Amino acid sequence: MFGADPTPGLVAAALADDGRAIRLWIRDGAATRVESVPFTPFVLAADEALLRDAPGLVALTRLEGAGELRWLARFGAWSAALAARDRCREATGLAANMPEAPYRFFPDPVHQYL
Repeated sequence: MFGADPTPGLVAAALADDGRAIRLWIRDGAATRVESVPFTPFVLAADEALLRDAPGLVALTRLEGAGELRWLARFGAWSAALAARDRCREATGLAANMPEAPYRFFPDPVHQYL
């Protein structure tokens, strides 16, 4: 595995059934153990108004720097982040993967976690 999680022996990760945690499979000698860690999925946006009152929003933070996507919205569950993505798409008429979209959503929860 690659990414920002520094856990030694990390071999796999997956979204937990409730969408609020990531399950980690960690090699520990000859055994493999499973741990659940909290997960707060996110959406990036150019305008806080796109996400300000979104259901399930737990934090809306202005990012430093001059970049266009200056708002980081964190959600309490994967389902809430998916709904926020849909809300942004409906408000702008643009999909998250379009270069001109004023928001970004990474559709893989493990990618978001790592």
